[in-house]
Amino acid sequence: MGRLKILASGKSPQAQAQARGKLFEDLMTLVLRDYGYQIDEISNVNYAGMEIDIEGKSIITETPLYAECKCYETEVDSPKFQAFFGKYMTRWFKDNKCQGLFVALPGVNSHAKGFYRDNCEGNSQITFRLIEEEAVIAAMYGSQAVKRQETFAASIEQGMGIPGDWLILYTDKGCFWVQYVIPPGTEIATSLALFDGKGNFISSLETVDYLTQLYPELDDFEDIPFNDEQSVVGESSKEDAEQIVEVRGSSACFEYQFPASPEYFVGREAVLGGPGNSDR
Repeated sequence: MGRLKILASGKSPQAQAQARGKLFEDLMTLVLRDYGYQIDEISNVNYAGMEIDIEGKSIITETPLYAECKCYETEVDSPKFQAFFGKYMTRWFKDNKCQGLFVALPGVNSHAKGFYRDNCEGNSQITFRLIEEEAVIAAMYGSQAVKRQETFAASIEQGMGIPGDWLILYTDKGCFWVQYVIPPGTEIATSLALFDGKGNFISSLETVDYLTQLYPELDDFEDIPFNDEQSVVGESSKEDAEQIVEVRGSSACFEYQFPASPEYFVGREAVLGGPGNSDR
């Protein structure tokens, strides 16, 4: 299971909350852009409570968008979700093309989800969507902000253990991956590996200390040793690697289904005959 954490440093709790709020705002801009929207206005900003309201429109159709984004430690409850639905509907009555978007990190609770399924999901008259943590992470993949989790899990060799839960740390110094590892023969993760968003293993003690300061729970786990040069091999690197494969040659001069075998080449007799031969 994966989680997304928005973390930032600051000289005071207020400064830290302000920095986290700005990161949350940046992340929501990235997510909405991936979903095909542009932001026109951000209002009702509550960085301490990690809440922002956004007005925008579809990049392609210019359809109006009204979005509310919330980031809590726990799931958003039904009253908050229903309150936004009510605000959206007042706009929909004025313009029934208006679209509503509720972004919740880590998500909404079961009561809110039930209300969404009963009143929004299958309602063909309105365009109202719920985006939770999994969809936000997918948008980060789509925007190339981070590599996919599978590439990080693949870097954990069998002798190290089995990849377990993971985290994306969205910080003021960039995105970082935390891959928890379950040692062989056990069921609980006791170690971890840290990577940056591009797949490079983090060996810098300064960076490790910074992330541990932001998220102290990391200090409860043992670091897995990697070589300094070791990094995750991305999909593009695999595609760029040269591959040589053997192919079947033709068994006759005019067998066009296969490449011509050397004995059926026309010309280049000197090359085929070896050194000392001249062209004829």
